[in-house]
Amino acid sequence: MDGQQRGLNFSNFTRDILIDQSTVDTLYVTAPQVFFGPQIIANSTSFSGSSYAYDLPDDFLGKSSYFVEEVTQTVINESGAFSAWDKVLAIQDYLINGNASTNFTLNYDGSGRVDGLDEDSDIAHWILNGSQEGSCDEFTTVFSVMLRLAGIPTRKVTGFAGGTWTGKSFEVYGKDFTRWVEVHLETNQNQGGLDMGWIPFEACPPMAELEVVDLDWGPTWVERNLSTGDIWLNGTLQFADNETAAENVTMYLYLVRSNDTGDVPGSAALSEHLVDNGTTDANGSFSLNGTPEKVINPGFGSLVIHVFEKGYVGSQGITFTWRLNISDDANLSIGEPPPPDEPMLGAGVETLVTGDMSWASTPYNDPSELDSLQVILNYTTASDGPISLIADVGAGGYYEFSLSINESEPLGLINASLNFYGWHEEDLNNASTPSYHLRPATVPFMFNITPAPNLTVTLEGEGANNSILEVDSQIYLNGTVLSRGPNSEALNGTLILKMRRANTNGPFTTLTSWYLNDSNWTSSPGEFSVSWLFSAVRVPLPAGEVQVKLEFDSEGLFANDQVTFSDEYGIRSYVNFAYTLQPLPRGNLAVVEVVLTDHTNTSLADFLGTYILELNGTEEWNITDPSEPRLDVAFTPPWETFAGDYSWVLNFSGSTWLQPAEAVDVVRIQGRANATVQLGLEWTPRGATNWVAGFANDIFHDIPVLGNNSSVVVQLLVPSTLPPAPDGSPAPPVIHRLASGWIDNATGATTSASRCPRV
Repeated sequence: MDGQQRGLNFSNFTRDILIDQSTVDTLYVTAPQVFFGPQIIANSTSFSGSSYAYDLPDDFLGKSSYFVEEVTQTVINESGAFSAWDKVLAIQDYLINGNASTNFTLNYDGSGRVDGLDEDSDIAHWILNGSQEGSCDEFTTVFSVMLRLAGIPTRKVTGFAGGTWTGKSFEVYGKDFTRWVEVHLETNQNQGGLDMGWIPFEACPPMAELEVVDLDWGPTWVERNLSTGDIWLNGTLQFADNETAAENVTMYLYLVRSNDTGDVPGSAALSEHLVDNGTTDANGSFSLNGTPEKVINPGFGSLVIHVFEKGYVGSQGITFTWRLNISDDANLSIGEPPPPDEPMLGAGVETLVTGDMSWASTPYNDPSELDSLQVILNYTTASDGPISLIADVGAGGYYEFSLSINESEPLGLINASLNFYGWHEEDLNNASTPSYHLRPATVPFMFNITPAPNLTVTLEGEGANNSILEVDSQIYLNGTVLSRGPNSEALNGTLILKMRRANTNGPFTTLTSWYLNDSNWTSSPGEFSVSWLFSAVRVPLPAGEVQVKLEFDSEGLFANDQVTFSDEYGIRSYVNFAYTLQPLPRGNLAVVEVVLTDHTNTSLADFLGTYILELNGTEEWNITDPSEPRLDVAFTPPWETFAGDYSWVLNFSGSTWLQPAEAVDVVRIQGRANATVQLGLEWTPRGATNWVAGFANDIFHDIPVLGNNSSVVVQLLVPSTLPPAPDGSPAPPVIHRLASGWIDNATGATTSASRCPRV
C-alpha cells in the first residue's frame, strides 16, 4: 500500500482496510481456521469498544421498531439465550425455521414491500408482521435489524461464500454469491474481555425443494458422433412438499460426467455441454430435447436440469439416479517407421514402432486422461514365431513398441495387428458381459522386413563424466555405419540425434542430424566422428536424466538402424534466478520470492542442491533440496545496520544436473529517521504564513541523515468528524499538506515555509 494514510484492522474472520488518499496494490492475508470453545461462547457479550454498527434510523425507532423489538425480545426470551452468541443463534433459528405460529418462506422475487404503508413500508416490520416471505437479501436485512435491537453490533455483508477448492485456490460461481451478517463480540471479564472479532452468521429460509415427476427420457445409449439422435427429457416440475406445479420456470439441460453432477450450476455447466433449454408451462410440464455442441468423454454420463431463480424456485441442479452410456470407437495408427500401412523393419536391428490412439469422434480429448489404457501388438516371424507386445497409452494417446527382428529373418511381408480390447467404466473384471464405452478395435496390417544398415555409436560430453551432457558445451559422437553381412561396406546416409526426458511415455524430440559420406570418414570407410554444440537454444529438454536415441537412415535401404540409451545420459544445465529486490526497512523480516528456471526458461527440472544467501558478506539464510522450483528467501536486516546499499548474494552449490550459480545484487536497507523541529510561530492565524525548521536524525544511531537526497513533508492533521472505526479507534484525521522540501545533504537540516489553511 502506498500513500499517506492506511491501516488494517483484522479479527479472526475479517479484514477491514481503512484507506485515506491511498490505493491498495497488493494484499496478502493468512486466514487461520478459528473455533470458539463452549466457555468462550457461554461468556460472549457485545463488543463495547466502539459505537460502530449499533445505530438504527431515527424514523424506524420512532415508528416501526416497537413490533420488531417485541418479536426480537420474545424470540430471545423463549429460547432462554443468555450470552450474546446464543442470542444470535436464537434469532438466526427463528428466521430460518420459524416457530409454532410462524413460518418464513424464501421468495426470490422479494417480499413485495411497497412505499407509503407507514410501518409496513419498513422491510423488517413488513416481513415479520405481514408477508413472512422475502429474498435472502431482505432476510439478511431483517437479521441485522433484530440483532441491533438486541444490542449486538451488526453489519450486513454481500459476497461469495463456499466455493470449490482446486488444491491452490477456491473457485466461486454465481451460485456461491450470498449475503450474511457479521457480529462483533467480545468475552466478558470472566474470560478476560478479549475481542472475538467480527463473526459471520447467515439467516435465510431454506430453498424450496423441487422434484420432476412423469419423467420420460432417452436414449440410454449415446454415441459421441451423435448417430443415436437427439437426447430428450420430458416431465413435470413441481414443489416436493405440496406437489403444486412450478410454472414459468426457465431451465437448462446439460449432459455431464456422472461425477460432475454436483457442479451444475457451477464449473460443469458449460455451454458446450448444453443439450437444450426451455420453460415450464402453467402445469409445470416441460419438454427438452437436442444434442450438445461437444459430447463428454466415453463413460457414464448424467443429465442435469439447471433451474433458474424465479419466485419460490431457487437456482439449483436437479439430478437423477439413472445414467447414460456414452460410447465411441478408438482409432489406432502407426506413426513410425513409415509407411503407416506397411512399416519397414530392418532385419537384425531393433526398431521402435510408435503410434497414436484417438477417439473416432470429436472432441478428440487425450485418451490417457480417461484411464490407464493399453494397446497390444501381435505379429509372427519365421525365426521367433508368434509375438505379443503390450504398450501403455501415454499423453496425447502416444504408445510405442520395441521390436527386435532376427538377422536371419526372411525378407518380405509378415502379418501383424494392433489390438485394443475395449474399455468400460465399471465391471472391469468382466464378471458379466461388459457394456463397452470404448469398443474393442483391431487394425490388421503388414510389417515389411527389409535389409538395414548396421550402426554402432558412442556419445560423450566434455566433462570428466562424459555421460553428462553440458548445455552450451560440445558433445561428441563416434562410430561406424556399415552394411550387414560378411562383406560389410561403408554406407552414406543421415545420422539423427533424438532425446526425451527419462521415465516418460511420449515421442522423442529431434535435436539435430548429420549427413555422413566419404568426406566424414576418419581412419577407415564408414567410421565417423562428429561434434555438435549442445546449445541452450537447440535443446528444449529440461535438466535431468534423458533417453537418447540415434537413428541412421541409409541411402538405398528402406529400414534404418537405431541405438537407444535408456538410462545412461543426462543434461546438465544452469540455474536462472528471477526475483525483484525492493528497498527493505532494517529490523523487519523480509521475504524475497525467487523463481528457479533452467536453460529452457521453465521450472520442470528438479532444482536440488544447497542455496545460501549472504547479506553484506554474512550468511543469513539457506535451504537444501527445495521441494518446489521457488525459494522464499527470508532474512532480517539487523537494527544496527546503517541505512545504505549492501551486497545481496544468492549462491547455489550445484548438483548432478545443475551447474553452480550465483546471483550478485545490491539491496537498499532503509533506516528510520526522527525529526527535531521548531515552529517559527507558536500560534498561526488562519491564512497566515509560518515556518518549520529542524534536523533529521537516524533514530537508532542518533546521527544526522546526510547525503541521500531525503525530502520532508509538512502536514496539518485535523480531527475527523466521522464515527469511530469498527475496532473503536478514531476515524483517520483530515490531512492538509502545508509544505515540502529537501534535507540539506551536508548538515541534515531543513526549513519549510507554509500558509495555514482556512479550516
